[in-house]
Amino acid sequence: EKLKRQLDKTGRFAWIAEEMAVLSEPATYRADPDQAWRRLKPRGASPRLLAMLREIAAWRERTAQRIDIPRQRLLRDEQLLEIASHTPKSVQDLAATRGLGRGFAEGWQGRELLEAIEKARNLPETELPARDKPPEQLRASGAVVDLLRTLLRLKAEQAGVAGRLVASADELDRLAAGKRDLPSLKGWRREVFGADAVDLIDGKLALALSGEHATLIRLPPQS
Repeated sequence: EKLKRQLDKTGRFAWIAEEMAVLSEPATYRADPDQAWRRLKPRGASPRLLAMLREIAAWRERTAQRIDIPRQRLLRDEQLLEIASHTPKSVQDLAATRGLGRGFAEGWQGRELLEAIEKARNLPETELPARDKPPEQLRASGAVVDLLRTLLRLKAEQAGVAGRLVASADELDRLAAGKRDLPSLKGWRREVFGADAVDLIDGKLALALSGEHATLIRLPPQS
């Protein structure tokens, strides 16, 4: 109760409530089975191989969640990649996977896994996943990033929070490059930093030095 009063007094109870809402949401911790294959970071894989990885990784994720064991205990990444590459068609083929064994291949796990492989094998071309695009090359001005870094330091100090909790270095680069769907532009982070960051980029706000300290100057609207 004392902590709540202190948070209310400083206007930060809403910040804590916002963070707790995210932390208490089960979806925050539940991996999406259909996206699990992306963690494997396959390079140069064909769309058909990507489909194999997607179906096998999704099966592993759903099964591990269902029987409540770590995914790596059910099927290790290297085994998953080997199975996707060799596309076994039978229990005998599956049992040949290094470290898997006939017990797995002949049991319910092997049966379900072979069904997932068959599903991927029969997918039409139009339903195969596309190769990931190369990482986006951000065209961010170094000068703008430096200004945003200074603003973040100033605003975080004023708010009494660590700057890294408000915005990451990657977010500053993305902000400077014109990206706007960012955590730092939502909720309490927008209140602390994001709104002023956008105004700084848009020329509505300026940073000035006053002695050794930076200050913010609100600029008049341009006619």
